[in-house]
Amino acid sequence: MSEITPDIKNAKEHPQKQIDQIKGSIKEFSFNDPIAVDENNVIIGGHGRSNN
Repeated sequence: MSEITPDIKNAKEHPQKQIDQIKGSIKEFSFNDPIAVDENNVIIGGHGRSNN
């Protein structure tokens, strides 16, 4: 996780309330969908999950 960075061009913003909801869902239901990164370790999918 320390080697990946968010995409600065990502238009989506995740308020803390939403991040807390994502975290709660992962804890309750588990999660098996990795954060997608490009060849430069920039997040291209899963910005909300990377904050957990």
